[in-house]
Order: sequence, then C-alpha cells, then structure tokens
Amino acid sequence: EPVAVPKYIWISSSYTPKQVGRFLDLCKNQGIPIQEAASRSGIKKQAAYDFYNESLRNPTILLGYRLVSQVHHGNNHKIKERHRIFLNAIITKRPTITIDEIHYRLSEAFPDLLVHPSSVHRYMTKKMELSSKRLRLFVSGRNSPSTRMKR
Repeated sequence: EPVAVPKYIWISSSYTPKQVGRFLDLCKNQGIPIQEAASRSGIKKQAAYDFYNESLRNPTILLGYRLVSQVHHGNNHKIKERHRIFLNAIITKRPTITIDEIHYRLSEAFPDLLVHPSSVHRYMTKKMELSSKRLRLFVSGRNSPSTRMKR
C-alpha cells in the first residue's frame, strides 16, 4: 500500500536550498571551517551557525524545509466561505458575542482551522464588512453601594 509523502516547503527567504546544501557539504564532508564555508556559499555567518547547529540537532530533517502544516502564513486567507456562513449564523443568533467567543466557537466547530482572534476580527471587519463597538471594562464594584458611600 503506498504511503503518503508529507509535503515540505522551503522556509528561508534569504538563502536557496542550493546555497545551504553547498554550505553543509563544505562543512561536513570537506572539513572546511564554518566561516569560510559560509563565505564561499554566500551565507552570512550567524545564519551559517544556525543552519549548522540545526543540522547537528536534527540530522534526519531536511535542513531549511518545514512541513507545510507547520508553516505559519497569514491567517486571513484560511477563513473560507463555509466559515463565513458559520460566522453569520453565530452573529445572527447572538449579536452581542465577543471576538474571543467567536474565535472559540469557530475553533470548536472547525478544529483544522488555526487562526488568531485578531485574524477573525480582521476578516469580520474587512471581508464581511461588520463593525463592532469597543467596550470598556469596569471594575465589578464600581457602582456598588459601598463604593457610592465612599464618594
């Protein structure tokens, strides 16, 4: 039975896989010092040390690559039409619901959706064109009889 191969994505925006591969070949296989191998590969010294240390910690991992599921891109594009329908239903049932509660219910209903509450808010204001009123938090005893007596 065929096994599904996990999908990996290159995460370094500064260096290519070829540069990192050359650097590791120079360091590990040819025994060239890290700084010299970094300069020959066109990699900055600190990044070279980071790549080298990562290769020591995880020798079986493809260096510079991450599983697609582990890469965290902007979250706003993850909210789809089915989520929009769900958001509309929640807000229609309970117009005074908070962003945190909406985020909690959205995460409960769609466990595969990994979004931050600020992304939910941004989606609601920009894509759904909803507005929300900013509320201020008051201390619970603000208007209690004992507080009024002290005034």
